[in-house]
Amino acid sequence: MRTADSGRFAFFDVDGPQFVLEDHGWRRRQTLIAVPAGPGFSHKTLRPWLTGLASTVRTVYLDLPGSGRASREPQADFTFPAFVNDLDAVRSRVDSQNPVILGHGWGAALAIEYALARPAHVSALVLVSPLRYFNLSSQDTEAQTRQVERTDSSLGPRFARDVMPAFEAAMTGRGPWEPVEKSRWWSEMLLTQFVRQPPKAWFTSLGNEPWGIRAYAAYKGATLARADHPIASYDLTLRASGLPRGLPVLIVSSNHDANYVAKADTHAAPLHHALSASELLIWDDVGHFPFIERPEEFVAAITGFLARRADTQ
Repeated sequence: MRTADSGRFAFFDVDGPQFVLEDHGWRRRQTLIAVPAGPGFSHKTLRPWLTGLASTVRTVYLDLPGSGRASREPQADFTFPAFVNDLDAVRSRVDSQNPVILGHGWGAALAIEYALARPAHVSALVLVSPLRYFNLSSQDTEAQTRQVERTDSSLGPRFARDVMPAFEAAMTGRGPWEPVEKSRWWSEMLLTQFVRQPPKAWFTSLGNEPWGIRAYAAYKGATLARADHPIASYDLTLRASGLPRGLPVLIVSSNHDANYVAKADTHAAPLHHALSASELLIWDDVGHFPFIERPEEFVAAITGFLARRADTQ
């Protein structure tokens, strides 16, 4: 489903009914909107591993403009305000007044930005492997390089030889984006973000999925190369300090994030300390995708969090 028939639109799909019949009558179910790890990442990085939530919530899977099946306008606006509007359009289409927003990686920042802009339309946040900063200085590049070497020593040389020339040409308008987005190198590079080999379902789900590298490079990725980029100085903890007091927040992270970008001590822990009503889980045997490496525990953590929140209402 789309949020518009033409022009800019997000794509979304829904698992589970809006209403359920119980002993005392019909009950409207809680809606959870799942936001992927950033511009360029499709809902398929989340969908197969959240199906266990079906008994608890109605889950909405989302492709933002520039990603997956959403619109891919060449000059689209890939800033937080534009994405907040896209997310709100989806919320309205699925007829949910105050959903839970689950954000993974960069998606955790969008979840917070949405809660800041639309506080009346958020009941709780689930922030998975959140990134406090997006600039290069916040990343442990030496550790990341070691992880890449352990996973596949050919990744670096192949990027320099096969991907970087086309990527730089596309960035400067001297070449098309299509061959860059179709490159299998991006899928191979994502394997460095796991502690162990991902399950077969990962490859089945994303086997033919194109990456929205144009959207990624225009916004999140550009911070790695441009110190003057609008979000190069972004601090998620400072932004989160403006959230409504008492908003329930669950944070799931790891100090052994396999790509060494979102380590809990640097990113998640300061966020937790800034939010009085937050809960923090640190699983040090997973990488950047904890819901894939520990799917049953991840679903149980969310289910328990939502149950505790319901008990206090």
